[in-house]
Amino acid sequence: MIRTSRTSQRLVAAGSSAAALAAAAVVGVGLVSPASAADVELEKSFDYTCQVTAGGLNLGEHVIGVLASTTAPESVSPGEVIAPRTVNITLTMPELLRQSTAMLLQGREADGESTDSAVTLTTGGETTSVPIPNLGSPRTPIPQTANEPWTIPASGTVPEITTPATATGSVVLGMPSTFSIAATIYKADDSTVPSTLTCAGPGDLSLGTIAVTAGSEPTTGPTSEPTTEPTSEPTTEPTSEPTTEPTSEPTTEPTSEPTTTPTTTPTDPPADDVDLSKRFDYTCRVTAGGLDLGSHAIGVLAETTIPSRVQVGDVISSRGVDITLTLPELLRQSTAMLLQGREAEGGSTDSSITLTTGGQTQTVAIQDLKSARTPIPQVADEPWLIPATGTVPEITVPEYAETSVRLGMPEAFTIQATIHKADGSTVPSNLTCAGPDELGLGSIPVGDAEPEPTTGPTSQPTTAPTTQPTTEPTGEPTTAPTTGPGDDEDPDAVELLSDDVLSPGDTITFAFGSNWIGKELEFELRSDPIPMGTKVVPTSGEVSVRIPTNAPAGSHDVVVLSRGEVIASVPVEILPADAAADTTDDDWVSDGYLAATGGPAVSAALLGGVLVLAGGAALVLRRRTRRS
Repeated sequence: MIRTSRTSQRLVAAGSSAAALAAAAVVGVGLVSPASAADVELEKSFDYTCQVTAGGLNLGEHVIGVLASTTAPESVSPGEVIAPRTVNITLTMPELLRQSTAMLLQGREADGESTDSAVTLTTGGETTSVPIPNLGSPRTPIPQTANEPWTIPASGTVPEITTPATATGSVVLGMPSTFSIAATIYKADDSTVPSTLTCAGPGDLSLGTIAVTAGSEPTTGPTSEPTTEPTSEPTTEPTSEPTTEPTSEPTTEPTSEPTTTPTTTPTDPPADDVDLSKRFDYTCRVTAGGLDLGSHAIGVLAETTIPSRVQVGDVISSRGVDITLTLPELLRQSTAMLLQGREAEGGSTDSSITLTTGGQTQTVAIQDLKSARTPIPQVADEPWLIPATGTVPEITVPEYAETSVRLGMPEAFTIQATIHKADGSTVPSNLTCAGPDELGLGSIPVGDAEPEPTTGPTSQPTTAPTTQPTTEPTGEPTTAPTTGPGDDEDPDAVELLSDDVLSPGDTITFAFGSNWIGKELEFELRSDPIPMGTKVVPTSGEVSVRIPTNAPAGSHDVVVLSRGEVIASVPVEILPADAAADTTDDDWVSDGYLAATGGPAVSAALLGGVLVLAGGAALVLRRRTRRS
């Protein structure tokens, strides 16, 4: 917008650091007449499209507001000398650049200058370009708060200009069609990042007009209002700081167990395997195109299988390991919007697992740990998950092994990645990661299992099944099933989906309410605890674990724990491996039965129901179906 007044004033607009410098360079067009009484103020905002680089990394094109403010005579005569005067330029940087500069690059201040800014004078069909020397911006703060305007004020001096002798009608003052800015970003650690902006202006670059007269009263400055001045800050691409890291785990977690396990040969390694699934938060230093993007918390979900028990000298066969990275929203947003990344792939050559036993630790490399080319989410707050797979080679249980072999994640690892951009080009990226203090993944007991007392399995099953199943189950089905399904879904609920009469090696499956999704849970067979593995609840809510092949026959509890606290307990009956399963089939739901601390009295006993959360809320363990 062009405004006329008898007094000159400075208008400071919001902008961004590099952009602000660019704006200043552009505003070099301001002119001031020596006859201040006859001067009018010129002020207009322009949207320049600027290609931005930082540390040599191309950050793409961004629209940067350039506000030019100066004064000019109301009229001039051919040959009249217009005295030197100051021009003020204010750049307004977009929110995406502010956010990335402040949070990703850890930028705290910025300064810069332009050496090719100019103002144009057009009259009589001819255009003259007048350079603006020394157009620069001092070191100014970069806002650290979301959506706080980032403005970069700059000033320069337009030298004296002689009005062309051929001037007729009017002299049109204009902004340059292009200009560049060399800026410096100052980081929190006092290091610096060089930045450049190469900007191109819009179609209309006119700033104002000066009437050309031979002595008559000059006409008022501009005769019409060009584009209206912005009344508010440019809308920003992101409207808020990145939300917290994704709360849900990858949707690719296996929801079913491997193929059927032999039940007649307990020593067969596949039957002895239990699942491990645990999430860790690593702190990773990220670089892209050689530019340091700072440290970020990245979720690392590790999934594999291990034998339920080993002996000294046993050879643990090679097996696959799945690693899923969950990247924070800030990295997703910057990669997708700033770098225009569309897909990513990568791998690690120094990832490993550790085995600790007998006071000694050995490191086993994970071979061929790679992630295929996968999409980068383009929608705000959509989880960015990078799944990778590798192979752990066969391992011989050492002679010094005792009690158990503890498996652990590496203290540190690196990832070499490639970002594929929308234009087909690529950006190399590296992650150097350090793990938390607790890196335990799970443990494998060493030695023979202690024999279960012979009285337990032979006495309890022979008496209890003849009484309890005929009474409790017959009363429940007529009420619970008719109300349960109609109830609102309980986000804290835990439900048993499979049978409670099982054989060693069988799978038991639970359904968890929405509040459990993304949380890591442990499973144990009690009373003498036998680990059944750890699992992170996937978005489907269903988790399956296997009954250990060394589980003794009799009555037990399958216990679910969260951070060491029992959240659910279901009584089960473990049959001998060669025994036939119960052939009865009854469908019922129990919403009020408290789980006993011991095993169930009979194989058809009601499922335990009170699940205690850390917050003290009671959860209901429900049984959906029972299979023969």
